Amino acid sequence: MQQPLDGLAACPRWTPTAPEQRRLGTVSTAKRMEMLVIQLPRGRSAVVQFDPARSTTVTDHCGFRALLEYGILDWNGHRCFPADGHRFFSALYDHLFLSGYRVRWLTWTPAARPRTW
Repeated sequence: MQQPLDGLAACPRWTPTAPEQRRLGTVSTAKRMEMLVIQLPRGRSAVVQFDPARSTTVTDHCGFRALLEYGILDWNGHRCFPADGHRFFSALYDHLFLSGYRVRWLTWTPAARPRTW
């Protein structure tokens, strides 16, 4: 899977042109994109992205793809799937944090720098 941002796109002073946005895969109708960056053992990391406008969730890690298929239990004990949108993304954050992973929730807007919560 192609990453939506490369090193230059993460730079706050660099604004991609329309052809570069198509190449990077950042063209979206979303006003914002939410990402979970998970630090894995042995120096690896994984990214889970959520597009609120399309209510889609994608990841670059095969283990987390299984979580997307099977769903996650939220605090109320209900199984959440990616189609549930923000409810699923919050449940995924809680699940990963309580499982001992170092998780960072980032919000990316097209004209702004990533903001951590």
